[in-house]
Amino acid sequence: MMLPEIELEIRINFLETATEYLNNLESILSKINAEPENIPVKINAALRILYSLKANAGMLGFGMLSDLSHHLENAFQILQCRKNQQKIDLDLHNLLLSAIDWLRHILELIATKSLIDEHWLATFCYPLFEELYKRLAQTDTENITSKLTITTTENIIHLLFKTEVEKSLQSLENSLKIKTAPCWDNW
Repeated sequence: MMLPEIELEIRINFLETATEYLNNLESILSKINAEPENIPVKINAALRILYSLKANAGMLGFGMLSDLSHHLENAFQILQCRKNQQKIDLDLHNLLLSAIDWLRHILELIATKSLIDEHWLATFCYPLFEELYKRLAQTDTENITSKLTITTTENIIHLLFKTEVEKSLQSLENSLKIKTAPCWDNW
């Protein structure tokens, strides 16, 4: 069982890191069309951010944030698969920014320990992601179906254990060793 202080510190670190992730995503989107030759690099950077956010949120039990991060990750995977990696038009750009805003809103609810109402999500949040997917389907229909997989929580948990948990546990263990080392010196 984890000590409450350590658990609180991990959650605070996650909230800070997740906020940085979302700020970085917004920054990437704000600059994505400025250098069309770098669009693939920026999309890859966004994918790495979303993968980390999805994995870390899932590992800490924030299923909704993990699921929505996965949905946005799917959108960026579709952008990555477009044949000519063209600029992102204004409508698509705005939908992507709105999706990031939803992730930020869910993060704020987590930070304030507020309940996330499923009806509210179904009425306001999910339709935005559906609109985003429809818009992406209009821009490039090739391989869209294979990219738009809606995974269940069970599949996400399996994926996390398969790919991220060992690395994250090792990182956490190293972090705890560093922070607790001075305490051991006093023994």
